[in-house]
Amino acid sequence: MEELELTEIINIIKKRKRTIVISVLVVVGITALLLSQMVPFYQATAKVLIASPPSNKLSIQDILVENTKVNEYLNTQYSLFKSRTLIKNLIKELSLESSGEFENTSPLKVFSPVKDWIKFVLAEIGIHLGETVVDPQTDPYSPLIDEFLRRFDVVPEKESKIVEIKFQGISPVLAAKITNTLIDLYIRDHIKYQKTLEADTEKWLAQKRGELSKRGKNYFSIIQNFKKKQDLFELDGKRDFGNQQYSETLASLSQLRSQISKLNSMTQQLRQLRRASPQKMFYSIPESLRDETIGKLRDSYLEQKIIFDNLSKTLKPSHPDLIDISIKLDSIKARIPGEIERLLKSLEADYRASLKQEQDLIILQKKQKKNLLKLDNKTVLLKQMQEEAETNKKLLEQMVTREKELEIFSSYYYPPIRVVDRAEVPRKPFKPNIGLTLLLAFSASIFGGLVLVFVRESLDNSLNNEDDVGRKLPYLLLGSIGWYEKNGIFGSSKRKARRIKEEFQNLRTRFLTLMSDDRSKVFMVTSTFPGEGKSTVTSQLAISLGGVGKKVLIIDADFKNPKIHSKFGDKKTPGIIDILSSSNGVKPVPFKTKHPGVWVIPAGKPSNNPMLSPDILLSTSFPSLLNKLRKIFDVILIKTAPVLSGSHTRIIEKSCNGILFVVASGMCDKKTIQSMVGHLTSTPLEIKDRRYLNRKEDKIPVLPGDTNSNHKKFRIVLTKVKNKKEKIYGYQ
Repeated sequence: MEELELTEIINIIKKRKRTIVISVLVVVGITALLLSQMVPFYQATAKVLIASPPSNKLSIQDILVENTKVNEYLNTQYSLFKSRTLIKNLIKELSLESSGEFENTSPLKVFSPVKDWIKFVLAEIGIHLGETVVDPQTDPYSPLIDEFLRRFDVVPEKESKIVEIKFQGISPVLAAKITNTLIDLYIRDHIKYQKTLEADTEKWLAQKRGELSKRGKNYFSIIQNFKKKQDLFELDGKRDFGNQQYSETLASLSQLRSQISKLNSMTQQLRQLRRASPQKMFYSIPESLRDETIGKLRDSYLEQKIIFDNLSKTLKPSHPDLIDISIKLDSIKARIPGEIERLLKSLEADYRASLKQEQDLIILQKKQKKNLLKLDNKTVLLKQMQEEAETNKKLLEQMVTREKELEIFSSYYYPPIRVVDRAEVPRKPFKPNIGLTLLLAFSASIFGGLVLVFVRESLDNSLNNEDDVGRKLPYLLLGSIGWYEKNGIFGSSKRKARRIKEEFQNLRTRFLTLMSDDRSKVFMVTSTFPGEGKSTVTSQLAISLGGVGKKVLIIDADFKNPKIHSKFGDKKTPGIIDILSSSNGVKPVPFKTKHPGVWVIPAGKPSNNPMLSPDILLSTSFPSLLNKLRKIFDVILIKTAPVLSGSHTRIIEKSCNGILFVVASGMCDKKTIQSMVGHLTSTPLEIKDRRYLNRKEDKIPVLPGDTNSNHKKFRIVLTKVKNKKEKIYGYQ
């Protein structure tokens, strides 16, 4: 549905207000009936304070954790109030199963006899409905508990530990009693649970204390036997002595490896010197390799060498002294390789002895390390035994402390809840809220009625009033005529006649505007179906035009159902058929009516000659006849048959300047009318321009298309409109 303006919405609501009224009456009536059958419920409310366990936490983290635990504790208490076991004990305590409190309170129970009768009839013919198989193991209190939970609620107040306990009951006194008794049962069950818990705890603590005491004695015996067996007495001294020995062995091994490295280096140097000359040996041998013998030889050689060098300066080489010294030098050189070889063998022997000593120290170091590891393992085992013994001792002390605390606090009861306000007997029903329910029903019915109105309007394509024509058709509206019954109950006959006259005067005013140029004289009046008011519109419009000095001719071209002659007298001939079919050239002489300015040519009597059928006559002779009549009359109104009744309607349309399409209110929808208009003519028609369209104006505005000769004038005349202003009925 296209977008509607506010005035259109208001008009739609006014038009279909009966739908809204019926919706309100039905919904509010059904609601009132159901309310009258509903049993009033009274709500009893009690307030209790749920006390959380005391806290001794000091740190922020502990406080946050404690707050989380408190919330869990409170939620647990809320759930305990709704436990089925507690409710079952309450039902037994107050004998609610026989109190009638949980009987069927549905407002639909008034239909129970009808439902039972239907079940009985169906059972007679072998159809069984609604049978429920009852499980013998099902708790008989289960339906009562379910109904109780449906009426019961636990509502915590925000930012506090106060909780409202609410119950809705049929009896106000019983509702308050149920609420208070439930709180008392909850406290009693909590006391019983606490006593049982204390007894079980005391028994468990005594058992655990005995086990820990026995285990402590066993630990002492085991530790002593372990020390004795593993020789772990004076454990610290043994560990220190072993570590000292291990350290000394490591130091000796390190020193020996340094000596071995040194011997190896000296041996390599001596091996290299063996291949040198004796003289070079004297100068190349490192000081670290010189022993006492080699040192003396070197010193003696150097001493003789100095003497030789000094004598060589003064004596000749053949001098006996020089020869003697030279022999001594050669003797010393000859001894040097042998001494080097002797020293090398000595170093190699020392090197081999050092390697053997190194292997002995490595074996000793591994043995000492293994002994230290064994001692450490024994120490660890001993320490674990001692820690377990200490832990057992602490647990035993804690158990003793808990037993003393339990003994002290066993006589003190910390209540889970404290009653702030006990439930009082409610004075007025909690539900149903009759005023609010009726108001909601009224509002819902108004809304539903509006929705139904616009749904019907979107689905309804029929034309019932001027607004429908304006919104649903692209064609301009000339006017509308109300529905008038012959025996109307509103007003006198004079008032009806005056009202009819006024409506056709308005129609005449708009029609004269349509005849803005002198060429627009001939108008065809047609419709979709018979009985839509073509004859009435044609005759009354002609009378109204004649009253303002117009010379009007009415031609009745509805050959199947001619009625124009009955509006102005009984003269049927000569008619238009007679004039067109006359071989003698009957002159077109209209007869004048008693109304000023109005002439009529009736339909006449059709001929049985096929060659003189209305379609043939209208196609050949009618245009020339109209040209003659145009010169005589100001307006020519041609009333034709409905569009689908014959082809002569389309033939006549070609000779007309405009079309008045009569539509009876509620008889046609927009698709049918658009189809009929398309079937009637192929000539472009005027359509409304929304820039100038105003449905409330008294006259049709002159559009640009009105002066365009290529667009035929086309107007809708809506007839038999109900619920017009002043509600005048009785169609003339």
